[in-house]
Amino acid sequence: RWVMKNVCSNWNATQKLISARQVWVMTPDLPTDKHRGSVMIPRFRPACKGSTVLRPGLYIYFPKAMRPAEKRRMPTEKGSEIEGWLVERVLYKDTDFLAIDKPAGWSVLPGKHVGGMHLKRLLPSLQFGLEEPPRFVHRLATELSGVMLLARHRAAASYAKDMIRQRAFWQRAYWGVACGRTPKSGTIAMPLAQERRGDRMVAKPRREDDDGLPALTEYKTLRYSPLAGGL
Repeated sequence: RWVMKNVCSNWNATQKLISARQVWVMTPDLPTDKHRGSVMIPRFRPACKGSTVLRPGLYIYFPKAMRPAEKRRMPTEKGSEIEGWLVERVLYKDTDFLAIDKPAGWSVLPGKHVGGMHLKRLLPSLQFGLEEPPRFVHRLATELSGVMLLARHRAAASYAKDMIRQRAFWQRAYWGVACGRTPKSGTIAMPLAQERRGDRMVAKPRREDDDGLPALTEYKTLRYSPLAGGL
C-alpha cells in the first residue's frame, strides 16, 4: 500500500517493482556499507513482498524519479475543447477508415472518473459528411498516446475487427520508458487468454493447451539514461 501511495499507483507495476528488487526495505541497524551496496548492486538487495509490514525506522529504497499518478482525472465539460480539436489530430482519411493521434490522458470510452475526457463524445466531429460518426475498432489505454484506427461505416468496422481477430491486420509497436536495465533486444513468447475480472476482461498468461492464444513481443532497447544510477 505504501508503494502504491508514494511510488507507483498501478498495482501490477508495483508488484513488478517489488519482485525485480527495484523497491526494497532495510533495517537501521545494518552498517552503512550494506545500505550503500544494496543501492549499487541489485543482488545485495534483500527480497521483500507486497505483504511486507512497514515499521517506523525502516529504510525504504525506491526509484526516486517515480511518482504516483492521480487516479481521479479532472472532468472536462462538454464544449471546453478548442473547436476542431480532434479534427486537427486526423492523420489519415479515406472512404472507409480514419487514423487519429490519440493524446495521453484521454479515455476512449466513458467510464468511472473519466468525466468528459473521453473521445467517444467527440466522434460526431469526424463524420465528414456521413450520416453516422466513425466507430472504434480497437482501444488504447488512457495513459497511452498513439495512432488509433476508426472505421467510417459498419462494413469497414466489421472487416477490421475480423482481421484483428485473425491477427492478420497489423503489427503494434510501443515506445516506453522502463525502470532498470534490459538486454539490447529480445523476444517474449507468452500465450495469453482473456479472463473476466469484475465487470471487465483482462489478459492473463495461459498455456496453449489450456485455450491460450500465441502472443509474441519483440523488443529492443533504444537508449539508456545516464542519470539512471543503476536503478
